[in-house]
Amino acid sequence: MVMAQRPEALILKVDGTAPTIDGVIDDVWNSTTRVIEKHNISKPFNGTNTPTVGAEGDTYWQALWSDEGMYVLVVVNDDDWDPWYLTSAAADWTYDKVEIYFDTNPVLTDGGGGSGKAGNWQVTRKPVEALVDGTPETVTVEGGDVVWSYKVDGTAYHVETFVPWTSIPDLNGNTFDVGASLGFDVTVIDRDAAGTTHQRAVWANDAVGGAESWSNMDAVGYLTLDGGATILIESIALSAPSTTITTDNGTIQLVADVTPADHTQAFKFVVTETSVTDGTLPVVSISATGLVTAKRDGTVKVRAIPVDDFEGAASQEITITVSGQIITEQEISVLKNSNFELGVNGENAYTGVTGLLNWGANPGAGAGFVVEDSWCKMNMVTSTNRWDIALSQQFIPDPTQTYKLKFKAKASADMAIDFIFEDVNNGYPKNAEGSNSNTPELIGASDWQLPLTTVGKWYTVDITFPNFLANSKYSIGFQGGKHDGDLYVDSVYLYTETNATLLTPTAVSPKLSTSAKVYPTIVEKNMSRGVTVNIGESKGKVAIYNALGQKMVEKVATSNIVEFREVANFRQGMYFVKLSDGSTGRFIVR
Repeated sequence: MVMAQRPEALILKVDGTAPTIDGVIDDVWNSTTRVIEKHNISKPFNGTNTPTVGAEGDTYWQALWSDEGMYVLVVVNDDDWDPWYLTSAAADWTYDKVEIYFDTNPVLTDGGGGSGKAGNWQVTRKPVEALVDGTPETVTVEGGDVVWSYKVDGTAYHVETFVPWTSIPDLNGNTFDVGASLGFDVTVIDRDAAGTTHQRAVWANDAVGGAESWSNMDAVGYLTLDGGATILIESIALSAPSTTITTDNGTIQLVADVTPADHTQAFKFVVTETSVTDGTLPVVSISATGLVTAKRDGTVKVRAIPVDDFEGAASQEITITVSGQIITEQEISVLKNSNFELGVNGENAYTGVTGLLNWGANPGAGAGFVVEDSWCKMNMVTSTNRWDIALSQQFIPDPTQTYKLKFKAKASADMAIDFIFEDVNNGYPKNAEGSNSNTPELIGASDWQLPLTTVGKWYTVDITFPNFLANSKYSIGFQGGKHDGDLYVDSVYLYTETNATLLTPTAVSPKLSTSAKVYPTIVEKNMSRGVTVNIGESKGKVAIYNALGQKMVEKVATSNIVEFREVANFRQGMYFVKLSDGSTGRFIVR
């Protein structure tokens, strides 16, 4: 099989005056003394109709770089200017616009997409009708100011942008090393008012199966910055205040003293040896900043190395011993935030939707998502499509494993709700399979309709991925369109049968019952407010248990509100609240 060569480009550094982002194409781009190469954007993207953006050479990009960032000019010779604002449509990504993609990671083929996660970045702005005369627009991204402008001339247009390096850090939070290769692509979306929507032309991405740069940037092009130089690491001294962790999910902060101090070469913390040989849950996780968090009992050896691992620059090894760990369903789940805890300042780190963390949400007109009484509540309204109101999260499964899916759900009235697995990188086929379940509604293909009632119920099913493709990324989702009312979901766990054997027996999900109203659901350790339990009409005692099932404190209710200020002094971890009538709730101390 013959593989196409990955497109590459050499980007010159600004020499003298930098381009101005103002709608005017500066002379520097067309200089005859210092040629800034034009790169054609003429490749129709896989799975879409051929865009009408002129012949070869009519639509192109140019770039320059400086110590502060990258300047990009995109010229589009369109035959029909049809932006989103002419129809006030919400899906601006199907109308005429430009998207620029950067991959600043040391390893460029990492499966990451330009949705702003792990060093893969999409930089785009939809054209605003009042600003398509070239008026610049400034948007703060990751602490840097991205400047952007559209200039429309009839049906043709051009886009100028400046992207500071500080706005596109790598997966470890490091500013891009200008001596390294940079992943890059430009996508021009072309919509013709009388034709097919979402036609796309690209510079580089020819990914098989339709994996666009937004979801996977492994097939984009490479840039080399002319004159960029890496300051190499000569040595790393690694130290830690302790080499043992005995508390559940306890931490140790590693300290790396790097020589020279002004190095631009990135480094990372790695586990070089581990007592765990089953290839499942690791003994520890290590953040980009060197924070070691215990996951399971065992020992590991850790060192710091440059990303290119030049000989002689690695640090000495530190051996860390871990004990006292309680393994929960959340810890082995491939889904993040299975319990729908609030994010920082109530914001969703994945989509920006208020209230949810790591879950994508399409709220639809008039719908919403909130965390209420320990459930994630989807407020639904009648819509055209079931996916108009959806809650989802993406993951990459191991196709050799059988997964255990568990979640609980209910509704404000008897109704059916759709629950699916979809392969988002290959045209959204629903090709997972469910079997061996005590939940008859979830047997067969991966597109189920669940009959919910007002009484909460656990759903469990074994999931396999027999039609897994090499670039598959799946979405697990609840879809509520075509319904009115409220859907409630919680405790959505998805883990392999292999990892299920690691669970601490007392750390599995408690029996489903009426939920006690507990707030806040996250308590900052050593803060004085504690938690408040609203017991409603319940009478008797209120008790708090740790994840081992040990009773921590118990009080007799004298009103419908019971306060537990002492929990702020508890160890970090998950705690359960139980009322005399069997109602339960939970909160986390962190």
